[in-house]
Amino acid sequence: MGTTFARRLRYASAAALLIASATALSTVTATAPAHATTAGTVLFYDDFNGTSIDTTKWFPGLHQVSTSSSDNGVIPENLSVHTVDDNGTSIGVLDAVANGDQYDDSQPGAVKGVHKIAGCTPIGDPSCYTRLNTGQRTGGLVWTNQRFGPARYEIRMKNLPLNGGCSCIWNYYENGSDYTEIDSEMPAHGNGTGSDWSNWAGFNTYTAPDDAHATYMNTNLGAAQNDGNFHTYRWDWYDGTEGNGAKRIEFYVDGVLKATSTTNIPTLPAQLWVGNWPAPWSGNFAYASQHQYIDWVKITSLGSTTSGGGDTTPPTAPTSLASSTHTSSTIDLSWGASTDNVGVTGYTIYNGSSVLATVNGTTTSTQLTGLSASTAYNLTVKASDAAGNFSAASNAITVTTNSSSGGGGGDKVVNGDFETASFSPWTCTGQVSVVAGQGVGGSYAAQLTPSGTVTSKCTQTITGLTPGATYALSARLRVTGTEWIYAGDIVGGTQTEKGTNATSYTTVTVPAFTAPSNGTAQVYISAWMQQTGATYADDVTLQ
Repeated sequence: MGTTFARRLRYASAAALLIASATALSTVTATAPAHATTAGTVLFYDDFNGTSIDTTKWFPGLHQVSTSSSDNGVIPENLSVHTVDDNGTSIGVLDAVANGDQYDDSQPGAVKGVHKIAGCTPIGDPSCYTRLNTGQRTGGLVWTNQRFGPARYEIRMKNLPLNGGCSCIWNYYENGSDYTEIDSEMPAHGNGTGSDWSNWAGFNTYTAPDDAHATYMNTNLGAAQNDGNFHTYRWDWYDGTEGNGAKRIEFYVDGVLKATSTTNIPTLPAQLWVGNWPAPWSGNFAYASQHQYIDWVKITSLGSTTSGGGDTTPPTAPTSLASSTHTSSTIDLSWGASTDNVGVTGYTIYNGSSVLATVNGTTTSTQLTGLSASTAYNLTVKASDAAGNFSAASNAITVTTNSSSGGGGGDKVVNGDFETASFSPWTCTGQVSVVAGQGVGGSYAAQLTPSGTVTSKCTQTITGLTPGATYALSARLRVTGTEWIYAGDIVGGTQTEKGTNATSYTTVTVPAFTAPSNGTAQVYISAWMQQTGATYADDVTLQ
């Protein structure tokens, strides 16, 4: 696992960087049933209304989540249970402290961080860690003693107020080729130092610990998550078994659907981890200490329509599915609302039997994006309720996307081949240079050399795109060792990227996007921190 993740530190998601398998986690007890027959059955609940952590439910975390020397671990000393004020009401919380670079190690009772001893198991065993002389860059988290399968996971918490520390919820299990990971991370990786870092969340799903088996969704939530209020984060994990709904994971914030993953959906039960850790990519750690408050954690069954008990009545089928317009990569849809004996919670849009998108139960229109040009889509919609009951399909319609316009006007990137021997008009950070003798078609290429703490990145703002036209970013990329280098774009708050660790130039093409109404997008090349060695980019194009 360590070898794989030395090449995958770009994302450095919390569970993905664990050093040993979850079967080696301290205090693992029996696995909870993967499915309960009745929707809404509470499988796990803790409201932290005592005076200490309930160790029959939780293991107070002791671990170094990543292999970075700037990650000084999560430690039990940063955890406590007490009451706080919540808009005039006293509530019990799990207080997970994060210590930054201004933490005073000389104060009485100062905590000390840990680094993990390579190869030592189990996770959490004190003999597998070396205590440090500093408590700076330490966090606090807990993980459940039990493993839980597909269900509804909900956590009400108040995030860390400052950047420098990841407020995270994830589950994790690894045993040989078996792998489960689902993440909700605030801030999203790559956005920890941006001006709007607190708006971004990373929603990720994995079936194996590598990019090929991962779905990353960096999502702009449109509002700060460090506003001093408690927020409820939830994911609904459907594994596609009979009666459990189409295979997907839906991510919600304060009851609003924010993202849906329909690829790389795990099926194996896993332990739930909640808290914060000193992710090197999460900000600048310019503080002494800050607090994350976790009000309650609940896991409930989504149920099965094939077993007795609970709500087994499906919603009525949506009506009058229609498309008002379409482009080469988008289709606009609308339909008539379904009804349900309890309430409609979502709609799922299908192309044949494949899920294209999901929306919440109050929405009766959507735009499908990222579609292929000149392609016929056979579309239907089904409604669902909280018990996992799905309606019959709506009427079917077939919509054929337009042929690709290629955006028009040729390549939109200026100096994408770097043959000017400069970066102009790119804006760059970190250690970067334009070097001769490394180009593909010409002489010059961009050299990006990251360090353990600094990302090397060059960005260019593209204007004058044709609204509604389809564009795709491509670049020739290579590395010199085990590094990774990425090309990506940011369009209307959505960030998409693709990378390689090939040591010879490889053409990487980022999934196409539809130009927004303002005709503006950002493109970038990047070699992320937590790795060292030269990487190269050439022939960056957008057309």
